[in-house]
Amino acid sequence: MKLERESLTSNIGELQARIEQLEATVAQQAQELESRRAEIEHLNQAQAQWADTCAICLIDGDGYIFDKKLLVNGYEGGREAAASLTKQLHQDLGNASTGLWICVYYNHLGLKKVLSRAQIVSEAVFDDFCDGFRSSSQLIHMMDVGRRKEAADEKIKEMLRMFTAAPQTKIVYFGGGHDSGYAGALSRYQNLGLEDKIVILKGYDAIAYDLRNLPFRIMDIEGLFMSEKVELDAQLDNQAQVSQRTLGYASSNRTTLPATASYALAATLGVPFAVKSRSPSPSHVRHTSRDAGKGGQRRIDILRPLHKQTPSICNYYVLSSRGCRNVRAAPQYMRL
Repeated sequence: MKLERESLTSNIGELQARIEQLEATVAQQAQELESRRAEIEHLNQAQAQWADTCAICLIDGDGYIFDKKLLVNGYEGGREAAASLTKQLHQDLGNASTGLWICVYYNHLGLKKVLSRAQIVSEAVFDDFCDGFRSSSQLIHMMDVGRRKEAADEKIKEMLRMFTAAPQTKIVYFGGGHDSGYAGALSRYQNLGLEDKIVILKGYDAIAYDLRNLPFRIMDIEGLFMSEKVELDAQLDNQAQVSQRTLGYASSNRTTLPATASYALAATLGVPFAVKSRSPSPSHVRHTSRDAGKGGQRRIDILRPLHKQTPSICNYYVLSSRGCRNVRAAPQYMRL
């Protein structure tokens, strides 16, 4: 009995020591687990902080044109426009600590010529406006995309692709509600369930038809953009620009010379004469072949290019005071 009692006592002692050892191990593991949980919580907080640090504003500057009252103030008007846009966007964000990056994509040369011809602002003052806008903050940019058609659209669509789905982007303000061409790109983010991350800024009074049914929130921007389109063609070819500078005559569709201009000038510029649009009548129809001058010479039909005269005639015969001796048909025509 005594041996059994001693054996039991020894076993109990060993078991107690084992229990104490296990309790110490559990306590140590619990402490390590708590430390790991603290690290995970810290990382989650850091991730949440980084996920909401950026807001992007992308504006199609060829469609969203700044209001005239801002443009005419030049440099100071540009700074005022940038400050107003930044203030309204931060108010919508509700968090001043969120970084806001603004970029306007536009055709600088084309837009300033349009605004100048429309007598909204001179080209020099528009340059000053752009300098003031981009100098107001290191995170505000105006990017000249050049004259290629749809260049601004392509860059904005690519920026949407890069930033909309990024976890660091809290929200994207989209300034292209005037153009239905963005509908396809925006629909993609609707399908990805990111409609809460895109806000359409309102420029013109009416949003483009194909964008109206998309589920994105529309935000009014007060006193910043023109509410209606500027009705003037921004793209003119080089010949049209030369003729406009020479004659002070502009047209949104095609450039023509007034009927009082000389045919020599029209031939030099390669620009057709201006002709009134009216139905021909016997008194208005001109029969060039029968309209002869002195000595039976023909008159040049000013409504047709020189190489299409019947018979044909060269530019040198018309423009040179010496005429052209190598053209057989030249003596048949009266000189201008």
